[in-house]
Amino acid sequence: MFKRNKKVKLTFHTRNTQQLVDMFGPNNGHKLLPDWMKALGKSKNDNIPNMNTCPGFVDLLKKSVAIPLWADHKITYQGSQILNVQVPGVPDNEIHMSVQQHHPDQWGNAFKNSAHVKLMSPWLVTSNSDIEWMMHDPTWHKNKSMGHYTLTPGLLNFKYQSGTAVNMFLTPSDIPATITIEAGTIIAYLTPMADIDVEVECKQVSSDEWAALTKHQFTFSNTYNKTKKFLDRGNT
Repeated sequence: MFKRNKKVKLTFHTRNTQQLVDMFGPNNGHKLLPDWMKALGKSKNDNIPNMNTCPGFVDLLKKSVAIPLWADHKITYQGSQILNVQVPGVPDNEIHMSVQQHHPDQWGNAFKNSAHVKLMSPWLVTSNSDIEWMMHDPTWHKNKSMGHYTLTPGLLNFKYQSGTAVNMFLTPSDIPATITIEAGTIIAYLTPMADIDVEVECKQVSSDEWAALTKHQFTFSNTYNKTKKFLDRGNT
């Protein structure tokens, strides 16, 4: 008898419009295939199979969740500094709610002259399982933007936090440079660190429901590890 993989549900919540859910909701990777893969037919040479039959590539998309960018982002930068950010519908005095930046001092002497960008996602995520997920660069969806930006990989566990901010470095430039990433671009992959089947749901929630999903502010430092400690104490 075959053993079936455990099914894990990820629910993406937003307080934004229903159109965001309908147009740019995250989904299973194999349901948001890159255009170049959709255009692939059967290989004409059995000894050189197309990528749509490569197990490593196909399995990655089957297992992962693809996150589309929720709005156009136009970012002007120079060296490690962000000079200007434009996002449709976001006034200049609120742009920090859409795009933020970690200070270069946080990584010492590494990544010199590289601009860090943190895209503040409109999605908060809950899960019915305590497993870790890797957020990483959506390389297979970057055929038109390879080399423009690189996501910094990291692990998320939605038992302890619900945020899905996207961290990246932009291509180094000593002169002012501008990058525009369009809405609908797959901006990140979420890949489970377990052999599971993933069910994805996206839904609009009220501001009160959204607030209930955010982190409880209770400490001046080390919030994630302290949250994990207190939430896990009943399981020891």
